[in-house]
Amino acid sequence: MNKETNIFLFGFSIRQALIILLIVTFFLRFFRISYPTTFVFDEVYHGFTAVQYSLGSKEAWEWWTTPPKGVAFEWTHPPLAKEIMASSLVLFRTEEPWGWRIPGALLGTICVYLVFLLGKMIFKNESVGLFSSFAFAFDGLNFVQSRTGMNDIYLVTFILASLVLFLRKKFVLSAILFGFALASKWAAIYLLGVYGVLLILDLKNFWKIIYFLIFPISVYLFSYLPFFWLGHTFDQFLELQRQMWYYHTHLKASHDYASPWWSWPFNLAPVWFHVDYYKDAMANIFTSGNPLLFWSGFVSMIFLIKGFILSKKGQIIYLVLTALTFTIFAGILVTHPQIIYYLNLNDPKESVQVVSSKKLSSLLTYLLLAWGVISGLLALFFTLKQGAHHQFLIIAGYFAFLLPWSVSPRIMFLYHYSACVPFMAIALGYFLAHWYKKQKDMVIVFCLMILVSFFWVYPFLTGLPLPKNLISLFFGTNLTKNPF
Repeated sequence: MNKETNIFLFGFSIRQALIILLIVTFFLRFFRISYPTTFVFDEVYHGFTAVQYSLGSKEAWEWWTTPPKGVAFEWTHPPLAKEIMASSLVLFRTEEPWGWRIPGALLGTICVYLVFLLGKMIFKNESVGLFSSFAFAFDGLNFVQSRTGMNDIYLVTFILASLVLFLRKKFVLSAILFGFALASKWAAIYLLGVYGVLLILDLKNFWKIIYFLIFPISVYLFSYLPFFWLGHTFDQFLELQRQMWYYHTHLKASHDYASPWWSWPFNLAPVWFHVDYYKDAMANIFTSGNPLLFWSGFVSMIFLIKGFILSKKGQIIYLVLTALTFTIFAGILVTHPQIIYYLNLNDPKESVQVVSSKKLSSLLTYLLLAWGVISGLLALFFTLKQGAHHQFLIIAGYFAFLLPWSVSPRIMFLYHYSACVPFMAIALGYFLAHWYKKQKDMVIVFCLMILVSFFWVYPFLTGLPLPKNLISLFFGTNLTKNPF
């Protein structure tokens, strides 16, 4: 393994640079974490429920209970993230927002170190790890989620920790951390597919897939111990899981800041979390990606895919490209079903929707998605048999947490992209480390541009008051509806 512990930049070694990065990361995530002193966005669910957990409320676990006005009990996700928030509230003997935000800020800092470890382990290069962690540290999306009492940063942290342990072949611990992720948010289940493929390719360890079935289920059940301790039955537990599934598959809602999954890599629709009005200024919190990081990171993913294919002499390129193309097309269809209309040719004066556009688009969506999945699996199988596992892990991790949203029937937001960002950051880190050897000055300038891009939107990530005539600056880098 290339340890590259020599002088890296401005007299600092990679290890020293990493320590400085982690200190800065910690400071940025904890600075003004008590602001605002009210609920932010979905904290009316997660934060409120964490407070109720800390008070031992039985009703907080019940989907049929009517909550107080303006808040709601959060039972639509597994409880672990809220239980950790509640533990923090108990530890610090408070019910204030900073109490339930502290664990997320700490995990957000740990995430930066985990990204370093992943980049270093996957590419066997500490420079890749450092550039990857730098890019991730200044991502606005996970930055805001780590300062907000929601479950996304818990999902991301436990996924990354599980991956690090998996690569170290500590399969039991990896499975337990996978269980932590699953007990925070169901979206973690997609990681099981990645592990399945990797273990298939390592037949001597394939039987250990059983770890990733037994331990996560055990952890998931363990996270509901307070539910049972407060007097609920196992039948009520099963009904709760059914209610959760029904909620996520039948939720009919609209929101000004909702966005389709294919728009997330381009940071087109940041979500407005909070606003405070002052005499001559305003303070806003948006959950938004770093524009430069998102755009360059997505391009890096494309080039990583290209290298993944061409390194094997272009085998089954057709299958891979059609898999990606059809899957993206399917996602566009499912989010914009109104584009499919038919004209009644017998009466050209009238436009008639002869076939239900929604039903037709759904049919085409599932047909195209099926073709995409099958051809994509074939492409991965034949290519993986000849190596390039490191590229596969980054690509598979990224798309495992993106593509399933293409068939999701529920309302979606940019923060659902949070779990994809670490893989995108590692892809970018790989190319930055490669270019650093040849174009050191260019890479330094690019990293400075990432910093500028982050601090350009920083006031809108943290709620720093700005004069009203500067508010429009934020909307020059995305298509989010301008509320001002």
